[in-house]
Amino acid sequence: MQFILDKNWTFTQADSNHWLPCSIPGNCFTALFENHEIADPFFSDNESKVQWVSKKDWRFKTNFELDSSFVNQDNIHIECPGLDTYSTLYINGKFIGRSDNSFRHWTFDIKKFIKIGSNELLIKFQSAEEISNSLYEQCEIKLPGESRVFTRKPQFQFGWDFGPRLISCGITQAITLHTWSSIKFYKASIHTLSIQDSLAELKLNARIFIQDTQAEYKIQLVLGDQEFSFPVQSIYGEQNLKRYFTFKNPELWWPNEFGKPHLYSTTIRITKDEKIIFEKNWKTGIRTIELQHELDAIGQAFYFLVNGQKIFCKGSNYVPQDILYPSNTNHKKLIETAVQCHFNMLRIWGGGHYESEDFYNLCDESGIMIWQDFMYACAMYPGDSSFLQNAAIEAEEQVERLSKHACIALWCGNNENDEGWKRWGWQDNIPIKNREQIWNDYLNLFNTILPEAVNKFSNKNNYWASSPLYGRGDDRFTRNGDAHDWGLWHDEMPFEKLDQRIPRFMSEFGFQSWPSMESIKQFANEHDLDPDSNALISHQKHSRGNKIIKQYLERDFPKPESFSALVYLNQVMQAEGISKILKAHRLAKPYCMGSLYWQFNECWPGISWSGTEYNGNWKALQHEVKKAFEPILFEAKYTDDGIQVFAVSDLSDSILASCEVFFQDFSGNTIFYDQFESVIPANKSLQVYSAKIPLKKLDDYDSYYILLKWMYNNQQFSQAFLMEKYKNLKLINPEITIHEISSIENGYELILSATHFAKSVYLENDRDSFFPNYFDINPGEKVHIICISKDQAFVKENLQIQSLYNFMK
Repeated sequence: MQFILDKNWTFTQADSNHWLPCSIPGNCFTALFENHEIADPFFSDNESKVQWVSKKDWRFKTNFELDSSFVNQDNIHIECPGLDTYSTLYINGKFIGRSDNSFRHWTFDIKKFIKIGSNELLIKFQSAEEISNSLYEQCEIKLPGESRVFTRKPQFQFGWDFGPRLISCGITQAITLHTWSSIKFYKASIHTLSIQDSLAELKLNARIFIQDTQAEYKIQLVLGDQEFSFPVQSIYGEQNLKRYFTFKNPELWWPNEFGKPHLYSTTIRITKDEKIIFEKNWKTGIRTIELQHELDAIGQAFYFLVNGQKIFCKGSNYVPQDILYPSNTNHKKLIETAVQCHFNMLRIWGGGHYESEDFYNLCDESGIMIWQDFMYACAMYPGDSSFLQNAAIEAEEQVERLSKHACIALWCGNNENDEGWKRWGWQDNIPIKNREQIWNDYLNLFNTILPEAVNKFSNKNNYWASSPLYGRGDDRFTRNGDAHDWGLWHDEMPFEKLDQRIPRFMSEFGFQSWPSMESIKQFANEHDLDPDSNALISHQKHSRGNKIIKQYLERDFPKPESFSALVYLNQVMQAEGISKILKAHRLAKPYCMGSLYWQFNECWPGISWSGTEYNGNWKALQHEVKKAFEPILFEAKYTDDGIQVFAVSDLSDSILASCEVFFQDFSGNTIFYDQFESVIPANKSLQVYSAKIPLKKLDDYDSYYILLKWMYNNQQFSQAFLMEKYKNLKLINPEITIHEISSIENGYELILSATHFAKSVYLENDRDSFFPNYFDINPGEKVHIICISKDQAFVKENLQIQSLYNFMK
């Protein structure tokens, strides 16, 4: 039996008795905001005005009714998967337990504390900020990362360069009461050991607790249309069961666009004396995913084999969708965006939190592989026995929980801790006598404790101790393992420099942009629409952020003459620059076998490296990523003597593709034209065409561009390649025209054309979403645009159309 405690919650500050209603899941900030006790922490500069909330202790309680059928069960446990973080729990005034790790699943026996009728659960939360500060002050060695490293809660809540400082406490997942009698079921998962011909060797992992040793137990497993039965020894206590079996003619799980992410309906039943006493259902994918990182003639490889096939990983870095958890967790919309943009991998960054079952289920269904960091980032962590024991339990619980998901491809110990220790100067302020101990503590946690949990519970997954293997301060970073290349942005290198710094696998790189004007107006007043206003400065968390954006714009783009111009040009710059680097990584296949840009999404509405905004809307970057990650891609490069065309395929089979090559001016006058057909080998990158054209005889490149148009699978694609910096282009008024507006499901279709080349055309009406957006229009062509809208009619007069031409002097 199960009883969910999701109603009748109230809260108060610990030194008050002023109880107010609140929603659970929730926390001190969301509860206060619901009751109009604080202003929206995300709006204007309100973040600074609510810092007092983190310094206080808070209490949450609920009352619930239980009948005799529930109370008279043999065993009754309270299950708390989301206690954030330092809490003490009481049932009917009686102490039942404590928590000190927001990433753990806390279970307490409450049989002797509950009663028939009305019951009360009270949870007292202590301030994580105050406890962290106290532990830091007491510590003789001041660890890099400061006070946050002592507390097992999302590290980014203490402030990061893409989000606010909001250190919450509360209940992040529903609390439930569970009853059981003779046997308790904990977890089960099915692991793929090997796949050969028409057989898959599988292993069932299950953990149970047996109380009644006089009964005869069996496990019945139904996987798809095949059934299996396993005996269970009637031995008192907890048992970790491992049962091996062969599955015939499996349909395999594949990443997005490499095949179908097939999932089998799975049922596990536990019988007692031939009667079913427990049943659980989930879905299982049969697959093998292996990280290959062998040494080779270049350095050290880094790529993934899925069912024996090399996969180029396309995707991004994921951060929690809301720093306050409950109010913005539209997993479905975000994963749909990943699929639409041809992702096959997301990296869950180690400064956030482990995601919900719904999130991983969607990734299973969509073929999105997950690179899963453990929750450690940019710091060195304590090595005392209490901390490490807590960390070990957390790791085992999370690996065991997630091991049933086909999407889990990699477990990574931490984000940039190794790199920070060796190359960021962290050791400078630490006495020499203490450095060895800190490093040994690091090795114990990340080279022993965490990989042991992975080996014990994972579905033949892989472990990588720290990302990156080498940072950009080490000349091996492009030849060995995975790389974070922040030469772009942090080191202020030009975008094109990263074309010459191709790594074996790029797991982080990025560039900031402002969100759309529509989004900015949701967190700032009209009079605050200035980069230097307090409201907007509070949403820029990188100390040099606005300065760096300005410097990059001055290099390549026209000077923005207004705030809205800054927003538009910044988004175009981010999109064009990042997408070119993504393509360069793909063209370097198989030397490079993955590109995950920073970052996919946001935890609040701010100025960040994201491709999607807090509300889920796409920035210019996301539209360009969709094109850059197309399974078949053609790319043009020019020299003084001509044009070269390259192609890359992520398909599992060779295809015949046709391509047209234009060299023309912005009015569409063709100077050179050719067409060709080419067999594009499966999963390859290669040069497919070259033409000698005396381009060096041109007076300038500022009025011409290369245009490629290609076809495959009965679809038409095109890409324009400019030959000069954007600020130097001699663009002509494109005179964009809307030819047709027709109603379709969920909105409208627009057909546009332009008399001259239109670069980065942006459609906006403050209500609707347009796909694609920030697109190019070539002279004489018609472009079809989908408008997602709930309006009964499309008001043409409300539509604003801009292109790069509008921002040229």
